[in-house]
Amino acid sequence: MPGEAMPIDLTDVIVRVLAQNRSPDPRRLGEKIPSHYGIAASLQGDIVRVDLRFVNHSAYCCMEPMCHLPMREGKRWRSLRESMAEGGLQPPDRLRMELRVVVEEGALFFDWTKPIPGRLGWYRLKAAKPLAEIRLVLEEGKRAD
Repeated sequence: MPGEAMPIDLTDVIVRVLAQNRSPDPRRLGEKIPSHYGIAASLQGDIVRVDLRFVNHSAYCCMEPMCHLPMREGKRWRSLRESMAEGGLQPPDRLRMELRVVVEEGALFFDWTKPIPGRLGWYRLKAAKPLAEIRLVLEEGKRAD
């Protein structure tokens, strides 16, 4: 559209929002390390576009987008707004998010059928096959599930 603002790169903002996430360590089962995602993000108007990639050879609990970036009311939208402000951006009054999730072949996820003995809630890892991308549209003020 004429006069529409150019997208603003929000990659660093989303990286900060996800920085607290922890994933299983594939080298030391039962231990956690910071999660490693492929991230690309932008803001155009009131729309935050996020590409979240589960990366080959990196480990995660699951491939459920709302586990990794749960944009329910409250904490995560607030974290997004705070992270935007830290980056010197004034977020619009209301935000929408278009989330695209890609699972790379060889990304590692818990195999829910193979628990680790003596480690309640921990499972062996299994490499993923490539999956069709997942697309979600989330709106601030509405449930994300």
